Amino acid sequence: MSEETISHGQPSQDMERWREAGRRGRELIEAKHRAASIKKVVQDRGIKKLYHLTQARNLDSIFEHGILSRNELARRKIDAAVNSRLCCQELADTVSVYISGVNFEVLHTLEQHKRERGETSPGDTFVLLELDPSVLYELNCSFFPTGAVGGLFRIKWETSYGARALESMFEDGRPSPGGGYSRTKWDLKPWEVSDPNAEVFVFGAIPPRYIMRVFFKSEEQIDEYRSWVGDDRHIPYQIVSHEAALFERRRDWIDWDISSMYAAVRKERAARRGGKNGGFRLVD
Repeated sequence: MSEETISHGQPSQDMERWREAGRRGRELIEAKHRAASIKKVVQDRGIKKLYHLTQARNLDSIFEHGILSRNELARRKIDAAVNSRLCCQELADTVSVYISGVNFEVLHTLEQHKRERGETSPGDTFVLLELDPSVLYELNCSFFPTGAVGGLFRIKWETSYGARALESMFEDGRPSPGGGYSRTKWDLKPWEVSDPNAEVFVFGAIPPRYIMRVFFKSEEQIDEYRSWVGDDRHIPYQIVSHEAALFERRRDWIDWDISSMYAAVRKERAARRGGKNGGFRLVD
């Protein structure tokens, strides 16, 4: 029998369709295995909360459409306030999520830039969306154990998927500005990532059903927002609360103070150059 036909004289197009169906079936099985292994890490570590940082003016749209990537916002022609300029176009199809706590340095920088631009309305307030941890194994996620978007490291997508990549976010002895990081020193809980800069990138969108709570920094901010907002018909205020502690530095911030790393590198290079303090760029 020729390669152009199969039994009963069916054309080769049928064979191609069956091969494609087989490929999709294998991919589905692999995806289920990957999701199951990620779910086991989530359960074993007791990961209960994820957080997404956004601006209060986006809340009504988020509860209507979900948390969308920048490319998805553009495709749907939805106007939304974005937090910052992307460090690379590769991230335009993703939504940034933190495990167990927000990156304070990112939040502080964003707030500072808003104040400098005079953006101080209640809609410019940053809020935290608490997400169900099932996002990690029910949606397509990529896991980065360190500052993937901080400009210091290259993005390595090929090693960022699956349970092993998620587990790497909790490794002890990770390089840090303060030296080899010790989880024991700071009594980190099993669900706390080692590097507070660690980030999860969720591809496409996070549907509203995954949003468990909305946190403002204070009750005053909630009152100001409710007085300011024009359209809030989609916002379930029963899950809106305030908790200042969520917006503060993590207890081990001194070991991750990037300014101390910059100072050490400058000092070392200046010494090697006989006192000349030249510029530098860090890569992994």
